[in-house]
Amino acid sequence: MDAYIETIKGSARASGTKEILVPGEPEYRTEVKFLKDGIPLAANTVKELTSLGQSLGIPFIL
Repeated sequence: MDAYIETIKGSARASGTKEILVPGEPEYRTEVKFLKDGIPLAANTVKELTSLGQSLGIPFIL
């Protein structure tokens, strides 16, 4: 499998393409980023979760 992926990644790229990605690679990169930096949430979502937590007596901790 490793050799197959190396062959694919070593193939000629379409013009304007920086690299060839294999299935699952973008998702893996996103997972690694989220594990490192946390999952981004919209401000409104944070506000709603904070409000819900307060109504249930759960403190908001950054």
